[in-house]
Amino acid sequence: MVLVYHKIDHKPEWGINVVSPVRLEQQLDFLQRLGYSFYGITAYLTRRSIGDQKALSVMFDDAYENVYQFALPILQSKGIEATLGVISSFVGLENQWDFTMGKRFRHATWEQLLEMTAHGWEIASHSCSHNYLSSMSINSQLREMAHSRSTLETRLGVSVKHLIYPFGRANKKTAGLALMAGYQSASILGQILSPKSPYFLPRRPVYCFDTPSGLLRKLRNSPFETAKEKTMAFGSKLSILYQQLSGNPHVRHC
Repeated sequence: MVLVYHKIDHKPEWGINVVSPVRLEQQLDFLQRLGYSFYGITAYLTRRSIGDQKALSVMFDDAYENVYQFALPILQSKGIEATLGVISSFVGLENQWDFTMGKRFRHATWEQLLEMTAHGWEIASHSCSHNYLSSMSINSQLREMAHSRSTLETRLGVSVKHLIYPFGRANKKTAGLALMAGYQSASILGQILSPKSPYFLPRRPVYCFDTPSGLLRKLRNSPFETAKEKTMAFGSKLSILYQQLSGNPHVRHC
């Protein structure tokens, strides 16, 4: 299973995606005590293909600076490598693409991303501008995917094999375009449209209120957790609406 975090910070916000460093460490300790091992997304997919039921992958969508500040040292101390979803046109900038009722958060810089890759973190593309891909034209979607991948590989000197769909949403056409853009796999959030397809890899989000027992329910595919995640997904719909009404100021850079 793939667990997804967003922001790791001591400071709360109005949203539900900020997990405190203390809680993150408690959750990872809990899972390690249960015998789970953690892998970057490429290695995880290999472990999953051979039926390893104790393999987990941890992803951090959006590549916020607070992930570099707080999550990196925690995972480093535990020997855990993770996957970082980077929005290539927002590196080092604030999250102006997102609807928020509170403070803005800054994304990690290129220098910080380089340091994270040096510690074994895998880089995934989270598109160029974090626009909702399935609402865009075919050419625009391909440009978002290809430009982001090319930029990340050039600036960071790594191979980018995995795409994380913005907002964790994609249709079959978008998944086909991800293959055309050169990705080996891509991930959604929650829903499973085609369980056997590497371009609809399901992930379970972790929220600020999730406890270790909640994580265990996620690992067991609890209907309660699934229902909760569908309810929480309303927040992503607000961000999509915000983009459609205000326009995304960084689309022009893709």
